Amino acid sequence: MRTGPVARRFRSCDTTAAVLFALRMKTTLSVAEAQTQLARLVRGKETLSLRQRDETVAFLVPRERMEALLETMEILSNPAAMRALKQIWGESTADTLSYMDVDLSTDLRAFAPTVSGTAASIAALD
Repeated sequence: MRTGPVARRFRSCDTTAAVLFALRMKTTLSVAEAQTQLARLVRGKETLSLRQRDETVAFLVPRERMEALLETMEILSNPAAMRALKQIWGESTADTLSYMDVDLSTDLRAFAPTVSGTAASIAALD
């Protein structure tokens, strides 16, 4: 499963690939369309790209996703954390590897479905 270019970039902790994968937009709307639907869009759980004159000018990102992106950026900017991840990922022979920051609010029952969904998405990109 880990043979494609995207999987290789993730395995080597390529920051650009990880961030681009995380920011992949499912929906693009014009600013005018977003204005007319703003209340509904804000309640939604989808990340949106907003365009004006064929140029992306803004993103509408749900709070949970933004918090996850900020946490990921914090980890990626921590040299010690990145060294540790690169070392353990480099030594592993597993098909799918994942990092999860566990705290008291973490529901571990959600971990396996999240990892399998992410692995399937990466495989589809390869």
